[in-house]
Amino acid sequence: MARIAEQSCKLSIFDLKRYGYLNKGGARNGTFSWGDRSVSFLVDVGFVDRLHQSVEPIPDPHMKLSYSTGDGQHMYYQVDLVTTPCNYGGERYWFECIKCLRRCGTLFMAGGYWVCRKCGRVIYTTQVFKIVSCRDLDEAWAEIKRFYYKGKPTRRFRRYLRLERKGNIQDGIILQKWAGRLARLKPRAHTGGAASG
Repeated sequence: MARIAEQSCKLSIFDLKRYGYLNKGGARNGTFSWGDRSVSFLVDVGFVDRLHQSVEPIPDPHMKLSYSTGDGQHMYYQVDLVTTPCNYGGERYWFECIKCLRRCGTLFMAGGYWVCRKCGRVIYTTQVFKIVSCRDLDEAWAEIKRFYYKGKPTRRFRRYLRLERKGNIQDGIILQKWAGRLARLKPRAHTGGAASG
C-alpha cells in the first residue's frame, strides 16, 4: 500500500541547507524529530584548509544516519550526497537513494530505511484526491453525444459517470470532516432573556 507524503517522516536536503548543515567547514551533526520519532545524523561535505585559506571538498560527501526502528532495532548507515552544478555557479546537493541510487531532494522513512519517494512507494495527497468541480461535470456532460452504443455506455458517458461517482465520494468525505468538527463544538447554554416581538 502506498504511503501519503504529507503524513510521512521525511528528510529534506533543502532543510539541511537552510539550517547550515551543507556549509563547508567540517562535519556537522544534528537531530530531526517527528513526534516520538527522531533521527540523528552527521553531514560531512568538506573541510576548511586553514593553512591555505581554502575549502577543500572531500571525495565522497555523505550523511551518516543513526536511529531506532519501531521494533527496537538500531540502524546506522551512510547516505551519499551527490552534486550538480548550478547555472550561475556553485553546486546543488542531492541525496542518493540507497536502494536505486537515484538522486532525490527528499528521503522518506519506509520499511525501516530512508529511501526516495519511488522506492518507498510514497504518493502525494493530490495524486489520490483530485477535486471534482461542477465545471468538470458540466464539461464532461457537454462532450456526450451518445449515451449508449450497442447497449453499452460510450466512453464519454463512462467518463461522466466516473467523475460523478468521484464527486459523490468527495462530498461524503467533506461531510464527514464537517460532522467531526461540529461534534467537537460544545453547545452553548442560553442565558435567558425574552424574545421581543
